[in-house]
Amino acid sequence: MMRREYFYRSVATAVLVAAAVAAQALPASSVSAAEVASEIRTVGAKAALARLYETGVWSTSISPGIASGSLAWFRVAEQLKAVADGAAAEDIDAALMDSLASAPLRVLPELSRIYGESFEAICDLSFEAELPKPGVATYVLGIRKKLSAAKTVPAKSMAAACNRGLDESLRHAAEQGLL
Repeated sequence: MMRREYFYRSVATAVLVAAAVAAQALPASSVSAAEVASEIRTVGAKAALARLYETGVWSTSISPGIASGSLAWFRVAEQLKAVADGAAAEDIDAALMDSLASAPLRVLPELSRIYGESFEAICDLSFEAELPKPGVATYVLGIRKKLSAAKTVPAKSMAAACNRGLDESLRHAAEQGLL
């Protein structure tokens, strides 16, 4: 009787361990910034990036999360960017720059810190790799509209610098026939 009970417990334990491993091997269909940050703390940024980059959560949660301008996602992006190369690095950079259209006043200081560039340089966008879906002029106009919400003197100064960069973006886009 004791052997049979031991056998069933062993099988049950093996099934539970296999289920736990499977749950770790396949990410959920969506993840939060906190969940990714926790994984980075647990396994390290390089292992987390390797596990998440080739999954659906990269395009359904991580890239859109970074592009949203959420500061929690920016912290995740910084940690992943530090270990990323190739396509993953390009995807992180693209998502970070996409955040400019979402919340320019919130993300400009973060982007400036991450890239070590001025607000004007950050906003001097290149559209060579990919054109924004609404078109260059509409995209830039959307950013300008959000920048116009600046209320404080520092925010207005930041917005003015970004607008100078956007002016350059439009000039380059016109030269390339993108307008």
